Order: sequence, then structure tokens, then C-alpha cells
Amino acid sequence: MLADQLTIVVVTYNSMEALPSFFQRMKDATARDPCKILVSDNASEDGVEDFVGRQSGEISFLGSRTNEGYGAALNRGIVAATTPFVALMNPDVAIQPGGYRELVRFMAERPRAAGASGVVVHVREYPSSFVRDRLFPRGQVPVHFGHENVLTRVSFYSGLQTKFSHRPWLVPWSTVPARDEISVGALNGCFGVFRRDALFEVGLFDPRLFLYFEESDLSLRLRTRGYELYVTARTSVYRIRLKMAGIRP
Repeated sequence: MLADQLTIVVVTYNSMEALPSFFQRMKDATARDPCKILVSDNASEDGVEDFVGRQSGEISFLGSRTNEGYGAALNRGIVAATTPFVALMNPDVAIQPGGYRELVRFMAERPRAAGASGVVVHVREYPSSFVRDRLFPRGQVPVHFGHENVLTRVSFYSGLQTKFSHRPWLVPWSTVPARDEISVGALNGCFGVFRRDALFEVGLFDPRLFLYFEESDLSLRLRTRGYELYVTARTSVYRIRLKMAGIRP
């Protein structure tokens, strides 16, 4: 059973805008093979705890009295999980039905894989179905070979990345042909399935990084220990950008 292999950890902070549809998408993605969901909340004030308590299934609320930051909230869920793999994600993400099982299978085939993700696609609304040809009409997908830093973030918000996307020191991501196995430098911070033992080996996320760069820091430590990170075209991940403080924009 997938529930014996994977726990889903989702970070929330005043996230009621996203949570109702999130739980519906989880039912679609894990149909016939549900997983335990840990809602790791950063002191929300919009009724998240009460809403989670009314949900059916294996759903637990991990609260905090203060907003500790994205990485610290993920750590709370990683520690509470008991399965060999954990899916770490935002509540504004949707994965293709069967995608969790595909990612767990992908990593089980690669003992040195510390993390894996499907191809992340940013959309304005969730489609009614996942049609691969519409997602990648030219067969190209964006991945991160480099790592985020202050320079890359400044260049992103200033628009320089659009003008100088061919400069690898300015743009940590590249566009490559979609394929089954793409070894990358870092996964998109909004979603990833990770090997829990590998996360503990490198010390989990650095709680001093409140928001941003925590996934780049973790990726560097994992790769230094000889682990690999992958993006695979076996499944797709949709992401809608919601402006909610405490959740990765």
C-alpha cells in the first residue's frame, strides 16, 4: 500500500483560500490508495485548524504558536512522519492522479535518489484533466541545474532573467527535453517527494532560513553527501500562484 511508503506534508499559513480544493485534489490524486496527510500550520488565524479537524481520512494537524517559517514547518512534518518517503508541498499544488505512486516507484529504483518531482507547470487555473501534449507542446520542460542565491532572486524580480536567460550564473534553471530521468541541482520548493532518512542524515531544513533559499541549501547538503535529485516526466505537477504570507509565492 502507498500509505505504508508515503506521508504527505503540507505547510499552511492563513491558507483557507486554498485548503478546500487542496483536499479535493488529494482525493483525486490518491484515489483507491490514500496516504496520511500532515497539515503543518504556522499559527494561522483563519480557521485552518477547525477546518482540518472536520476532514475525513488520515489527516493530522501539527500546529505552532508562531509563524516559524516554511522550512521549520516542513521539519515538523518530516519528524512526525513514519514512512520512508515524504511528499513536501504547498496547498496550491495539484499532482496528476497516480503521480505519488509513480514518484515513490521512481525513487525506489534509485537508492541514491534523495528527492524527485514530476514536471512543475505554473497555471492560472487547474485543468479538468492532465493532457501531456498540452502541458509540453514542444517537449521542453524547465528544471533547475544551478542554485538560487541573492543575485538570481534580484534578477528574477527585476526582470533581468527574462532578458538574459542564456546566462547560467544569472538564471539557475534551464529548458530541456522531457524525459524519464533528469538529474537536477535542486527541486522546485513548492513540491517534492523525499527519502526521509536522507533528510535526517543532512540535518533537515535550516530553520534560520524563514522563506526562500531553504530548498537550495538542503539540495547542496544532499548532493555533497552523494545523493541525487531528479525531475521525471512520469508525472506532472500543476501549481497556481496564491499570494498567502508564509507560503512560497
